[in-house]
Amino acid sequence: PDAWVIVDEILNGTDPSQATALAESLLEYFVEKGCRTFVSTHLPGLKMSAQENPRMVNAAMGFGDDGKPTFKLTKGMPGVSYPLDIARRIGVPEEVIESARKRMSSAEDKYQLALTGLQVKAQNLNEEIAGYEKRNKEMAGLKEKMEQCMKEAEEKKAEFDKEKNKKLKKELVQARSEIFSMIQKAREGAMKEKAEAGSRLKEMENRLTAKIKEPNSVPMENLKEGDPVWIIPFDREARLLKFDADGKLELLCGGIRMMLSTKDVMGIKKRKKIGARATVRSAMLNAQTEEKISSELSLLGLTGEEAASRLDKFLDQHILVETESVKIIHGKGVLKEKVLGYMEQSSYVKSFTSALPSQGGEGASVVILQ
Repeated sequence: PDAWVIVDEILNGTDPSQATALAESLLEYFVEKGCRTFVSTHLPGLKMSAQENPRMVNAAMGFGDDGKPTFKLTKGMPGVSYPLDIARRIGVPEEVIESARKRMSSAEDKYQLALTGLQVKAQNLNEEIAGYEKRNKEMAGLKEKMEQCMKEAEEKKAEFDKEKNKKLKKELVQARSEIFSMIQKAREGAMKEKAEAGSRLKEMENRLTAKIKEPNSVPMENLKEGDPVWIIPFDREARLLKFDADGKLELLCGGIRMMLSTKDVMGIKKRKKIGARATVRSAMLNAQTEEKISSELSLLGLTGEEAASRLDKFLDQHILVETESVKIIHGKGVLKEKVLGYMEQSSYVKSFTSALPSQGGEGASVVILQ
């Protein structure tokens, strides 16, 4: 077992019919012994026997169209002998070759023709396989190029979205600057003009804020109870409790239930909370110059609306420079309640508490920023 048996032109010096029978028996004997056997032969019967035996494999050295050997081994098919063609090529007289061809039996002639046809088919099949492998390689290259194009397209889209948001945030910064300026002017005008200006400016800010959050928005008709939403006027996240019969929404924001119109609310994707701090910081970095600002703000003597406006600007500045905490002086009266209510709703404020007795006690608050 496992011995190698190599025989070149097995039994080629005796009667072909008996040689074929003896060679078949020898090969079967070697197979039964577990030997690895390699045999070369021109015996047609032995080739056919190997073709029908599942424990044997035919293999042949190929010839090209010009009749010359290709020196390539093809497995799975018997070889074709070309004695007459080789005799012609080496100069044997043509009349001798023709005489030999006439003397060949019709059965052997058909056998040679069948083998020749099989070899041609095998060669054509090999060419088709080679063509398929080439096309497969080309397809793999095209797939790789397509994936690269898709990657580049996604990168360009991401860059486009980044530039788009950058421009929108600059618009928001400009709008907030105009808001502050116009509110200052409105304070000097009549109450009606003041209300109209405030309404216009708030609508402008809501529109720009909604644009910035648009990539993370969810259509209102897709929302269901319990989903997160964004309150545009407050710039804060809330949870949808239910749709009211008159078209309004009941929301829960910071532990407070409220009713708002659908125009003031937009759906957002779950776990995609959009913080105002990141919006303001990235939007305002190039819009304002750095300057030293006080970490303490006194609102004494101001109305609730004036205090809210002053707080807006004060917190914007400190969010921009990433201040951790500030101090707000509001007194102990009505103004204190309004200021604390404002800070409860502000997305800038993480927490707040009364100041120490030495720092103003109940008349001031220390605010921790987000």
